[in-house]
Amino acid sequence: MNVLEQLGIEPGALLVNIVGFVVLFLILRKWAFAPISEVLASRARQIADDVAKAEQARQQAEVELASVQRRRQQLLAAVDQEAEQLRRKVRAEAQALVEQARRAARERELQAERNITAAVEQARQQLRAEVSTLAVEFCQRLLAQSLDAERQQALLDAFIADVEKMAANAGQN
Repeated sequence: MNVLEQLGIEPGALLVNIVGFVVLFLILRKWAFAPISEVLASRARQIADDVAKAEQARQQAEVELASVQRRRQQLLAAVDQEAEQLRRKVRAEAQALVEQARRAARERELQAERNITAAVEQARQQLRAEVSTLAVEFCQRLLAQSLDAERQQALLDAFIADVEKMAANAGQN
């Protein structure tokens, strides 16, 4: 006991403190530790349930996210397919319009060629008619006059000038 006194501890007070601590511990164990343990256990169960619910909600959210992503991919594929169909339709319509324009241009070209051919043929017929008339007139003049070399050359020059004049007039029309 000597050691306790040297440290400044009274043995009687130590014994009273030890007995008081044991009594306090027994009282706390009976009335405080049990309710506190129940509250802590209840709180632990509540936390465990909340964690389980959160895990279940996370898994459900992942499933829903995967479903939404699949639906998004399907919609994107449908949009791409629709866009491709529209592109093909536009290309086909554009080709049809180009082909129609080519046919119309070719038809106008053919019509212009027919018109030119008809105009050329008409000019030829007029030229033939005028040449025939001039030839008949020339023959009449020839028969009506007796020709000498000078007169014959003058008639030929006049005939050639008339033919050139008619050709020039036909070329202008």
